[in-house]
Amino acid sequence: MSNPLNLFRFHPLLLFSAVFFIVVVVSLFQGRVTRRFATPVYRADDPTSFWNYIALYAVLGTVSLFFTVKNWSTKFDPPEYSWYIATAKPEQSLEMVLQAASNIHPNGGTAYGLTDWYVNWHFHWSQEKHGNGCWISSVYTTLNSRIILPKLVNATSAQQEKFNIFFDALRLHQLAHYEFGKSAALEIERKISDLPKMQDCMVLEATANALGEKIIKDYQTKGRAYDISNTFLQSQHAMLE
Repeated sequence: MSNPLNLFRFHPLLLFSAVFFIVVVVSLFQGRVTRRFATPVYRADDPTSFWNYIALYAVLGTVSLFFTVKNWSTKFDPPEYSWYIATAKPEQSLEMVLQAASNIHPNGGTAYGLTDWYVNWHFHWSQEKHGNGCWISSVYTTLNSRIILPKLVNATSAQQEKFNIFFDALRLHQLAHYEFGKSAALEIERKISDLPKMQDCMVLEATANALGEKIIKDYQTKGRAYDISNTFLQSQHAMLE
C-alpha cells in the first residue's frame, strides 16, 4: 500500500481548472458582498444574476475538470541508454567485432543489445467504518527501463554504413521490449483498479500484489516469444557479415 501523499500526480490542466473556478467564485462573492475588492460581474439591480453566474461557472469548471481527468493518461519516462564500445578492425566482420565487445550474455550466449524494465505498483485501499469491506481507492504504476546498445569506433566508412543500418534495427527491436514494459505497467494499473470489494483488507492487498506479479511474468513471457519469432534476430547474422 503506497503513501497517500504520493498518489497525486501534478497535471497542469487540472491545476488551471481548479484555480480558474476558485478565482471566479471568489471574485463574484467579493463583488456581491463588499464591492470593494472587485467590480461585480452581475447586474446590481438583479440579484438573481449573481446565482446565474455561479451556476454558469460551476458548469464550466465541472466540464473542464471532467475532460482533464478523462484524458489524464499515465506518463512513463523514456528508457535510459548505456553503451558498450566495439572497436572495429578492417580485417574483421562486424559480427566478430561485436561478439568480442559485447558484455551481454543471456543464458550463456552473446547478445548485442538488451532492454531491462522494472514495474512498481502503488495502491491505497479504503475501508468502511465498521470494517465491512475494503476496496482499491487509488493505484498507479512506475516504469524504470534501460537499453544497452553498442557504439562502434575506429570503423571504415563501409563498416560504419553497414553498422548504422544494423544499429537502427537493433534499437527498434529493443524499444519493442520497452513497450512490453509499458503495457505491463498499464495493465497492472487497470486490473488492480478493477478488483472487486473484499471483506478482508489483507486479502485484497495480497490479491492485488499477486495480480501484479502475474502480469509481470506474462509480459516477460511475451518478450521471450517476441525474440524467438522476430525476423530481425533471425537476419542479424547476414547483416553483420
